[in-house]
Amino acid sequence: MSIDALRGFAVLGILLVNIVSMGLPFAAHNDPTIAGNRSAADFWAWAITFVVAEGRMRAIFSMLFGASVLLLSARIESRAGTDSAADIHLRRNLWLILFGTVHSVWLLWPGDILFTYGVAGLPLFAFRRLRPRTLILLGAIVLALQVPRTAYHNMELAEASAGLRSLSGIEAGRALTSEERESRARWRETLAEEKPTAESLRRTIENHRSGYLAGAPRTRQCIWSPSISTLPASGTRPGRC
Repeated sequence: MSIDALRGFAVLGILLVNIVSMGLPFAAHNDPTIAGNRSAADFWAWAITFVVAEGRMRAIFSMLFGASVLLLSARIESRAGTDSAADIHLRRNLWLILFGTVHSVWLLWPGDILFTYGVAGLPLFAFRRLRPRTLILLGAIVLALQVPRTAYHNMELAEASAGLRSLSGIEAGRALTSEERESRARWRETLAEEKPTAESLRRTIENHRSGYLAGAPRTRQCIWSPSISTLPASGTRPGRC
């Protein structure tokens, strides 16, 4: 299979995953019942997409991106030298950054990943001649650095869930103190991305159905939300969209 065919296969797989964000709130990626989809067909459609496509197609696309850096650089270096190869590599990634910016800011797609590819791709030229073993080690280190962040986020979610359950029991017997109300607001904010409220879901679904121009203000707010993650391995993650 040629690289172009494999790239096209990965893009179609990414489209399959992104369809969820095009029609449902982002939280439906991890919880198919978030918008009321509770039938067996809904579950199996989510499960197959999650297992087969979620992350896998993006990984294939990322590996092809790295392979294209090696192939393009080697071809240009053999014809015009290292300086020309570095120049084209730089311009190529700057164009990706520009396209990603237009894609997310003006075309209003919160799930854009072109900007991340462009930024992450800028330093790749310096690593093109390292041994495969060294590249694997560096990749493992980059992934390992994300483990504490993910673990901390999961601990925050667990703490928020436990705290809200505790406050629900307390509120049944007496009024909450100001500190407890502040804690409840903070914990709800922590869970809002994974478990949005019914009101937030309603506004999001209305925004999806309102049309491109009518929904632009809220979509832009989602894009510039502080909850967006632009770490190289994660892509852009819209908050409450």
